[in-house]
Amino acid sequence: MGAIEDGTSIEDRRKKAHGHGFFILICSEMVEPAEILPLYYTRQAVEQIFDVSKNEVDLLPLRVHGEETLRGHLMLVFISSLVYLYLNDKLKATKYNAGNALLSFRNLKCKVYGDEIIVKEPLKAMHDIAKVLKITIPKRIVEGKECGN
Repeated sequence: MGAIEDGTSIEDRRKKAHGHGFFILICSEMVEPAEILPLYYTRQAVEQIFDVSKNEVDLLPLRVHGEETLRGHLMLVFISSLVYLYLNDKLKATKYNAGNALLSFRNLKCKVYGDEIIVKEPLKAMHDIAKVLKITIPKRIVEGKECGN
């Protein structure tokens, strides 16, 4: 049996690892061993963000004809995914999540009269979500300024 750098045998390591599970990362680049795991977790985090973009945020399929458009689309996907994850994090102690919060606020309506916008009365769920997120829902907006709480 061969010995590993610290002097333990492969059989000793196998016995110690039995029942605990392990995984192996193989890298095609010369990377310091201490850097491999953080790189792996970074890659995993990016994949999870794009998974949220695809499955939770319901973004449309990508149909672009140029690299600049692709980059712009990917930036919007990334930003919207981060907002979604941020909302989920802030709402995790409540009965709401990002999906139903966004659907709820989708129904917040306004009436526009010239330079004045009157915000209709928010529903209870909207009030609850706004309170958790520390958002003020104005009663009206005049020439770009919020009026009333």
